Amino acid sequence: MYDMSSIDEANGFANFIDYYAFLGVGVNATDEQIEQACKEKTDHFNSMDASDARFEALRDLREIRSKLTVPVSRRSYDEIWRARREKLNRRSGLKWQPDQGVRGDYERAVALFDHGEYRRALAYLEAAARADGGRSPEIPFLMGRCYGELSFKEWPQAYACMAQALQYAQRNQDMKLIAPIYAWMGNFSNQNQEERIRCYTEAANAEPDSPIYAISVVNRTVERKLEHDEDLGAEMRLIDALYRKYPNAQCVKNQYAYLIYLYITNTIANEWRNGTYEFTTQESVDAAKAYFPFLDSLGSVRSISLMPCMGVTNEYVNQQIGEMRQKVEEADARLNRPSLFKSLRSRFGRH
Repeated sequence: MYDMSSIDEANGFANFIDYYAFLGVGVNATDEQIEQACKEKTDHFNSMDASDARFEALRDLREIRSKLTVPVSRRSYDEIWRARREKLNRRSGLKWQPDQGVRGDYERAVALFDHGEYRRALAYLEAAARADGGRSPEIPFLMGRCYGELSFKEWPQAYACMAQALQYAQRNQDMKLIAPIYAWMGNFSNQNQEERIRCYTEAANAEPDSPIYAISVVNRTVERKLEHDEDLGAEMRLIDALYRKYPNAQCVKNQYAYLIYLYITNTIANEWRNGTYEFTTQESVDAAKAYFPFLDSLGSVRSISLMPCMGVTNEYVNQQIGEMRQKVEEADARLNRPSLFKSLRSRFGRH
């Protein structure tokens, strides 16, 4: 399942996870169907190799089962689920009034998409697209989402659909769809980092009031620079500007904390030994420790599922930050440990 936390935060549903989509069942699923889906998902993840992603998925499954098998908590969750669905549908529903056949095909496709029936949804969308005549960008947009959910091999087709949706949206001056279209184009650009950065930059320009697209730009430039062992100073300035503009946005806090960790371990750490970073000078230790108070003020990296666009779990990031801080403190203690030679020299040294 793709991480929707960034999209939900932009729509006012931060930290929301679609339990039904995760299980592959509908919102009207019976208790038996939910139990069976939870069992199948648990068996699937238990068969995987041990990893942070696997443990986090199993933890999410336990949370899902506890929420959806208790009537009171399920009713509360369903109210939020329907409010979210309504808002997302208002954001991406058909804006013009097509004939009943096109609208019916599109709405059936939306329902199938919600239930994970992506191939069947595409059949209805293709019929709607033929009758639509290129008037509605929402149809190729949803087609791109369907191809994207099927497999990585379908991502070139997903990108092509999003490019077509962008063409329609620009022609119709449908500005509300421009940013999410560009964002998904960036997502489906596969290994083309330059194109991803371009698309996320366009998304950020199209919707400057939402930080998540600007965060995606920072993520991609960080990845590119890490590949070439380049300094991350420019990205630190970018994330600092975003934090000043959106001091309460959790996605910005998450990215800032992770970027500080990357900056300390890749730029401030002055030596690499056996494939890991080291702090062997007091200057590097002091430079790293200068960031600790601000890291404390940001708090732990949190929100359900993955960090936006970085593909690492929150538990992994928090663990890495903790290990880095411990390594810095140990280096500080080692560098300032009084030695016998220094002690004798201070007592008997020549003056």
